[in-house]
Amino acid sequence: MTNTHIVNSLDIKDIPSLSVIPRMKKRRLSTFSQLALSTALDITIESDCVSVFSSRHGDLHKTNQLLKVVAGEEALSPTQFSLSVHNAVSGQFGILTNNKAASSVIAGGINSFHYALIEAYALLLENEEVLVVHTDTELPENYSQFEDELQVSHSLAILLSRIEGVPLQLTPIDTSGVISDPKLTPEKVLPQAIQFFNYLISDDTEIEISNKWKWNKTNDKN
Repeated sequence: MTNTHIVNSLDIKDIPSLSVIPRMKKRRLSTFSQLALSTALDITIESDCVSVFSSRHGDLHKTNQLLKVVAGEEALSPTQFSLSVHNAVSGQFGILTNNKAASSVIAGGINSFHYALIEAYALLLENEEVLVVHTDTELPENYSQFEDELQVSHSLAILLSRIEGVPLQLTPIDTSGVISDPKLTPEKVLPQAIQFFNYLISDDTEIEISNKWKWNKTNDKN
């Protein structure tokens, strides 16, 4: 079971309604948080389902604003700071759903989405289902010089199961012997989570993502 939201800008109107969240609480949530929660809450899970939340940059727009406050030697808002940390969305999801099961938060650079899936697979060995939610938004303008992939605000939720679903096999590609030319600028591609989602809903049986991850749809459900 999967759910995804992709928006072309950080316009809050592009994000589906979060009617289950009280209006006062919703007003405190950033675009990043609303995007992540709207995706996660659309997936039907058991009340005690363990979860993995991942993001490459986290709520960088909120962090960027807080850094500007610090640079201006002004006082930080404790509420804004608490909602800017990398595990804020995971905590909010647990509170909103009354889910007291374990939740991991992953940040692993450009491969954050795949590292989250590896974490989820480890959890799946002891649980029947694991919810994975990956969210990232376009970089703030003053970070644009660090862009190394296409900037698309997106959130993807996947329910991994040992019982049913599309059997998949993930194989890391060994690049240890590959020598890269620093003079070559790699072509910017879609974030890995979007590449994976497009593959999942396609008829393709195999895909290589970022020359690092190889996926196969298999008939083996073990």
